[in-house]
Amino acid sequence: MSGTAECPVCDLVHLLKKRNVTAYLYSPLSFIPSRMMRGLSEAGYRPEERGMFIEVRAEEFPALIRAAGNMGGLTQMEKDAVTLCFIEEGSSFGMESLAHTKSLAQWERILGAGDLLEVLQQGRIVTRFQPIVDFCAKEMFACECLSRGEKGDGTLISPGELFGSAKKAG
Repeated sequence: MSGTAECPVCDLVHLLKKRNVTAYLYSPLSFIPSRMMRGLSEAGYRPEERGMFIEVRAEEFPALIRAAGNMGGLTQMEKDAVTLCFIEEGSSFGMESLAHTKSLAQWERILGAGDLLEVLQQGRIVTRFQPIVDFCAKEMFACECLSRGEKGDGTLISPGELFGSAKKAG
């Protein structure tokens, strides 16, 4: 998938399809690693301390991003301070791995953009019409149109989340 000048994030969305990855998390804030270890463990992962880094294996990279984003109640500033890098199974860490290095907050934005891009590419905008009723006159006098994005699993994405993802993605 090639990106465009209009959407540099689109260049990165394909990375979300990666499976069987090893991720490395780092934060210069001394209190975050213990929260990361605990949060990832509670999410069913088996993180291991590797010096300054935490190493964790995951079958699905997006699930790991979601788990890492929810761990330990991290604030947005703390997520900005967590660096997450991954390598694919069978690969070794090298200079090309640096292209996969972003803050946790950036990976979350890319994940949101991936949902948005998938909804748009597959035409999964669902529109429903809701009647507006005049209860005094006991009659419908108009309809409002409610649109939502629909994920591949059928769950709906609220307009706030959908447009918020677009705004964050740039």
